[in-house]
Amino acid sequence: MVLRNLLAAWLVLLTTAFAGGVATADENVSAYSVEELVAAATEQLTSVESLDSRYSIQYGDSKAPVRCRYARSGSMWNYTELSTERGQEKEKTYCCDGSLIYAFYVIRQQTGKDKWSIVELQEPRAQGNLDPERLLGERLSNVSRSIVDVLKLPSLTKSEETLPDGTIGIRLLARAVPRAIAGPKQLKYDVAVTLDPKHDLLPREILITESGDNVTWPGWAHQWKILQYRQSLDERAHRQRWFPVSAVLTQGTTKAPPPIKMTVDEVRINPTLPLTLFRPNIPNGAGLIRLMRARCEVLGCGASTNCSEVGMLGKCYW
Repeated sequence: MVLRNLLAAWLVLLTTAFAGGVATADENVSAYSVEELVAAATEQLTSVESLDSRYSIQYGDSKAPVRCRYARSGSMWNYTELSTERGQEKEKTYCCDGSLIYAFYVIRQQTGKDKWSIVELQEPRAQGNLDPERLLGERLSNVSRSIVDVLKLPSLTKSEETLPDGTIGIRLLARAVPRAIAGPKQLKYDVAVTLDPKHDLLPREILITESGDNVTWPGWAHQWKILQYRQSLDERAHRQRWFPVSAVLTQGTTKAPPPIKMTVDEVRINPTLPLTLFRPNIPNGAGLIRLMRARCEVLGCGASTNCSEVGMLGKCYW
């Protein structure tokens, strides 16, 4: 009971010491046990149940950054790349309603008659592109786990690390973490996350390397470094909270390509999002292609047999 009360008080301290960049009691953070730190960090990371963000990704020395939108609500998600093509806005979208992935692009026209590509229907899977939740450790490269899952593993070790602003951060290290997705060779990785006490114990750095007993690419590392945070409104809790808005990703060996930079321009935390963001209103007559085997009712044709079809909305062929 004493430990529970202590942890509760710590969480209150973390979630109320915000305005003006005022630090939490980071001078005392090293006194907390691994279990308390994991519980506090998990509370912060799992409290984001929905997200809507607009951001850009600069791939190395490329001239123009890629403009993106990413949204999630529970297991539903939307990833859209935004570009300008011949003076018209083009949206390349992958979205998932939990049952299907819809892959398509739309060219927006001033007449209001937008041009749709053929819509691909795919089996549901995790979102695989770079998005701001990567900065929270939501989906770790190669490990195919979230940082919350990794922090639950036994034999976690704790150490202190001085952050660029002089704050004492906490580094949690999990060794020999197996991939969540089994393969022909079960590779294992060491995962280290440095938590920032001044910013709700959010990750300041996430480092993934191959474990010593199964190195396949000497010197390989996958590293996110958070450069900046900003306070945003949590629309469910009705309070301000920190969110990472600038980060750099490096991946590979010492001869790795130039780093990738992500800049978050807008973010809404725990908003209520429309279902059409994850299950688009496909216009009548749009072409559909199913890259899966499933029941035809998905297209509304009423057939009860399994099929693989190409057709128009409301029609399929088998």
